[in-house]
Amino acid sequence: STRKESSAASDVYKRQLLARHLEHDWQVDVGGPVTIATDLGGIRIEAAGVALEPGQMGQDIRVTNAGSGEVVHVTVTGRNKVTVRPNIR
Repeated sequence: STRKESSAASDVYKRQLLARHLEHDWQVDVGGPVTIATDLGGIRIEAAGVALEPGQMGQDIRVTNAGSGEVVHVTVTGRNKVTVRPNIR
């Protein structure tokens, strides 16, 4: 009986872990408010925005600047906080 239980337990470890098995730690929710931050020459500028997609810490997402309506590409830096990605071409 012990050998059978041990075999069943090892089968669990052999199964492949898939992304759908993990819980997402969303820091930003779709349609939720965000604070958009950027640093310009040592000056930090913040603006209100709305998330167009969900995001986890460090993930690149799109948000809308609430003041201008412009879609901005940002990186999630915390709960409802994002930073503008550098414009590298």
